[in-house]
Amino acid sequence: MNPPVPLELIPVLDVGGQDIRVRELIATPELARTVSSHLGHSKRSGELYGEVLQGGVVIQGSGWWIDRAGCCSDLSAVYDWQKAVTNQSTEWAYIGGGFEGVYTRCEDGLFTITDLTEVETRQPPVPMISGIPAAALLSAFQRAAAEVEELRSDIFKLLQSMGYKEEAVWLTPNLIGY
Repeated sequence: MNPPVPLELIPVLDVGGQDIRVRELIATPELARTVSSHLGHSKRSGELYGEVLQGGVVIQGSGWWIDRAGCCSDLSAVYDWQKAVTNQSTEWAYIGGGFEGVYTRCEDGLFTITDLTEVETRQPPVPMISGIPAAALLSAFQRAAAEVEELRSDIFKLLQSMGYKEEAVWLTPNLIGY
């Protein structure tokens, strides 16, 4: 199989049951509505809280994709890919949040990504994408992380414009999931 590059890790948020790419939400009224719907006050204490925005990562290569955004995942899943690139483990490692992850391993600087492993099935892992250069995965992670950080900044500004000046400091990471 030819190496499946270019590779892209696409951070997405669940907006009304649809996965929307983060960069398409930045500085939009839809982001303001989504963030507002995830803010609330405790009935017991009256304290403000922020629910984590659901989302995750879509992994896309040339002619293939794996959607790993779901109900048990958030944008912190993007940063799990940094661990994969840094560790380059030859053992299968779970990457992602909740039940919405994948397994990866690296041999001779090339990554394999799969939905299943012998850990779960006691059989060879299928389906899988092999031959992803570590440098391509690192580059994909860096682009995805930059997109999430831009969203983080936009949410922070949005919260401040909504009157949550001091609260924006702790609400922003709560909403993003890290």
